[in-house]
Amino acid sequence: MKKLVVALCIVGLFLAVLGCGIANMTNPTANEFDVVIVGDSIFDLDGFIHSNLKTLSGKSYKDYSSSGDTVAYITKQYNKAIAARPTIKTIIMDGGGNDILMDVYWSQACQATSTISSACKAYINSVLDQDEALWEDMNNDGVDNIFHLGYYRLKAGVLTTLLYGGTKLNPAVVYADDQLAAACAVSPAECWFIDPRADFLGKESTYIKSDGIHPTNEGGKVLATKIYNKMKAVGAYK
Repeated sequence: MKKLVVALCIVGLFLAVLGCGIANMTNPTANEFDVVIVGDSIFDLDGFIHSNLKTLSGKSYKDYSSSGDTVAYITKQYNKAIAARPTIKTIIMDGGGNDILMDVYWSQACQATSTISSACKAYINSVLDQDEALWEDMNNDGVDNIFHLGYYRLKAGVLTTLLYGGTKLNPAVVYADDQLAAACAVSPAECWFIDPRADFLGKESTYIKSDGIHPTNEGGKVLATKIYNKMKAVGAYK
């Protein structure tokens, strides 16, 4: 009985923090509709990236991101967005983290101390195929620029230690980011990969919340600044 109670508490904590795609947490009112955010809880949980982007740009972007969403659900976010606004010019997004974190098997199978297994690589590649298909849909719909935010390395926090072996998913993060960067560079879409790994390295205690996954406001400011600076550098609608 005690084991059952502990298990239920773990599941409850997991759902509360990641959201499981059941609700949008922080999607503020927009005053700029040709720039849209889609993605998971890195954007949605506290809205720190969005609020810092608003400070930088002076605009609040339409935000469809939802905590816990996998790439399949992020695709649905985009489909909803483009149906409501066919003239979207810029997409800010992420996608793929929850395909591992929310999957009971792969969240364990992709853990490693250095090199991930070939099976984990194959699974990550299949997730990235979905990202690439989404980029192509965006391109075909007339989206001018896609800014795809990569994932920083996890830190040993409350959730990561409890569920993911502390930092044992970081080799998978590195592999996924490297593959995303390469795919984005050759995509027929105007895809720009935003890599936060170097910025967060050694500053995890400041930039990542105690759960070990989500950005603090300070981390959100770093991510927003990287996104916005890239937007300015390539002359994207902002």
